Amino acid sequence: MTEPKDQQDCDSCFQRASEPHPIFDLCKEKRFDEALELCRRQIDENPDCVIGYGNMASVFELMKKRDEAVPYRNKVIELDPLSTMSYYARADLFYEMGDYRAAIADFTRSAELDHQQVLGPANYLYRADCYRRLGEYDNAIADCALVPDDFDFPGFLGQWEGTKHHLLAEIARERGQT
Repeated sequence: MTEPKDQQDCDSCFQRASEPHPIFDLCKEKRFDEALELCRRQIDENPDCVIGYGNMASVFELMKKRDEAVPYRNKVIELDPLSTMSYYARADLFYEMGDYRAAIADFTRSAELDHQQVLGPANYLYRADCYRRLGEYDNAIADCALVPDDFDFPGFLGQWEGTKHHLLAEIARERGQT
C-alpha cells in the first residue's frame, strides 16, 4: 500500500480544486469526453495527487458509468488511505451500484476515520440502509440507534429531509409491521 501523501505534496492540485471548475462546467454541458480529457491531463501532470483521480471518478459517475469509476476511487484510496471522504465516496459509489456489502465495508472504514465528524452520522445512516436492502434488519436498526433523532440528510431515501425515521418506517413496512 502507498503511504499517505503529505499535504504539501498536493498543494498545487488542492489550490486548483478551490478555483472555478472547468471539468464540471463541461459536465453540466454534457461535454463528457472533454471533461475526461481534462481529468487525464490532471493525472498526467500530477500522478501522485488524488484530485485528478477523484475528478475522473466523478465524471464517470455523472455519465452513469459507475464500473469505470471504481478503479479511480480505488486509486484515490491507495494514494490517501486515511481519508474519510475517499472511503465515503467509494461507499456511495458501491451503494449506487447495489454492491451493499462493499458499501458497508467502506461506510464502516469512513466512520472509523471520521474523528472530526466531517460526515457525522451519514455513514451509519447509509450503512443502515445497506443492511436493510440486504434484509439484515437488526443490523439496520442497530445503526439507526447511532444516528441522532434530529439528524437529516437531504435526499436520503428520496425524502427532502431524509432521516432515520424514514428508514425505520421502511423497515417496519418491509417486515409487515406497519
